[in-house]
Amino acid sequence: IVLSTGYLHSFPFLEDKLKLKTKNRLWIDNCYKGIFWNDNPRLMYIGMQDQWLTLNMFDAQAWYARDAIVGRIEIPAER
Repeated sequence: IVLSTGYLHSFPFLEDKLKLKTKNRLWIDNCYKGIFWNDNPRLMYIGMQDQWLTLNMFDAQAWYARDAIVGRIEIPAER
């Protein structure tokens, strides 16, 4: 789990095929619910939306991701 703040998205520790390639925006392409990477839903991007949504939305995303991890929410195979 990595929590970061800032204005530029950069993921030098990830392979290129796993890197989110987007600028700050309201909706993140290639992510189910704006969180789960479509090609590998075990990879979750939390807090990637435009900065004006701030920490309340990021908290809600973290709760949703937690519920998926513990099996309370099922991520559909077709995203």
